[in-house]
This record gives sequence, C-alpha cells and structure tokens, in this order.
Amino acid sequence: MTSKVNNQNAIATYAFAHQHHVKQFIETALSSIIENISTLTEWEKFKELLEKDHKLVAEIFEAYLTRRVKTAEK
Repeated sequence: MTSKVNNQNAIATYAFAHQHHVKQFIETALSSIIENISTLTEWEKFKELLEKDHKLVAEIFEAYLTRRVKTAEK
C-alpha cells in the first residue's frame, strides 16, 4: 500500500496517516513530499493543508530541514 504513495497523493496520505497515527504511512508520505518539495507550493492539497493545519505544514518543513542538515553533515 505504501508503494502507491506519490507526489499526487502524498499530502492527503500524510494528513490521513497523522490523523490515524499510522507511522509507516507518515514516513512514506513525508519522504515523497520531501523528494518533491521544490513543487510543493503548486500542489492543491498543500494549499488546502496550509489553510487547515499549520502544525502539519510546520512538521513537513521541519523534517525537510532536518534531512538537509543531516545530508550536509555527511
């Protein structure tokens, strides 16, 4: 099921997984979001999430920045 997560459904999957505490889906969706972060603001689902749940948006960017720092440290 996690293999079906892509940049078109990652935001919805991430929000759903958070709501239902499904860690595997959270990680998979977050990875997809981060891989496509350069186009994130163009996604309609991101715009909806931005209006509805600022906390999840902050978590996405926090995860992105954390991964960037870890990559830079290597």
